[in-house]
Amino acid sequence: MRESSKYNCIYLIGFMGAGKTFLGNYLAQELQLEFVDTDEIITSRFNCSIKSLFDNEGEEGFRQIEYSVLKDLITKGKRAVVATGGGLPCNDYNLALMKKNGITVFLDWPIETLVNRIKYDSHRPLINAHKMDLLEYVTKELNLRRPFYEKACLVLKNPTTEDILDAIRDRPQFLNR
Repeated sequence: MRESSKYNCIYLIGFMGAGKTFLGNYLAQELQLEFVDTDEIITSRFNCSIKSLFDNEGEEGFRQIEYSVLKDLITKGKRAVVATGGGLPCNDYNLALMKKNGITVFLDWPIETLVNRIKYDSHRPLINAHKMDLLEYVTKELNLRRPFYEKACLVLKNPTTEDILDAIRDRPQFLNR
């Protein structure tokens, strides 16, 4: 799908622990845009944790909730930096919506880096269920998700905040308000 001539959002996509929230906050400040985290919207809207939603709704139900949040963001036409949940872009429909309405940026990190960042995080429901062999789980899941992530407009390996800013600055369509 072609990139839009005018972007509304910068969507940061990638696996858990890729730094979408951390880097997204920084990027939003630098570009003077709103920062939005889809997981934070969900926890606020449902007044419970992502883990509780996973437990109550199952993964399929949770993915429907993510889609609803994405559609709401697009409908409102916000100009923002958006940190997505790790699974949100992992279907062609969600990914196409994001690419039509913004720049998708895949934050690509080595598996070992991701495992080290998430191994002690008790707030990630899919990780808690696979603590026994986290490296094996992350390897398997990342291999399933990578084909979706790699369809992003930009793929940045081991990105620094400056790498992301430089890549966005190379997209004047977004910066022209």
